[in-house]
Amino acid sequence: FFVDNIAIREVNHSQGIGGAYAAKPMSVCSTIWDGSKWATNGGRDGVNYKYAPFVASFTGLELVGCVWNQSQSAAACSGRGDGSGIDPINGGDFVRLSDQQRTGMEWARKKYMSYSYCQDPNRFTVMPPECKYQREVGFLEDGADDSWMNDITMMPPLPKHGSSKKGH
Repeated sequence: FFVDNIAIREVNHSQGIGGAYAAKPMSVCSTIWDGSKWATNGGRDGVNYKYAPFVASFTGLELVGCVWNQSQSAAACSGRGDGSGIDPINGGDFVRLSDQQRTGMEWARKKYMSYSYCQDPNRFTVMPPECKYQREVGFLEDGADDSWMNDITMMPPLPKHGSSKKGH
């Protein structure tokens, strides 16, 4: 998941997660809600409504998918269907973050993230299965050198779908 071309979350499918997570057809929805009673250090960093109204906008939002029905295999939805040859689910540009993208994600999470449900034992007595397999970046061990984060100013834009540039 990216915000302003900086990765904020990486979810890698693993058979160990089980179920249909990131391996079967999925849908996307978006909502804005106030989770400050539980999602901000147990409510300590709640929303300050004196800064309202809050406005969220999506610019250049691109969602790629297909209409799928149960009589088809999930493979029927692979590929963009536009002749580009890019598979949005399994395509090479989307399988893993580059080292530069991972560095940007670590910087953004260290600087801006105050809550991770994968590190919330008060909410979950048993952590969700993806937490075991998810690399939680942004929370360095005590004493770790994080001076490299001060040198990052901006991530370059990601290539558009269909770009022939590799290794970005």
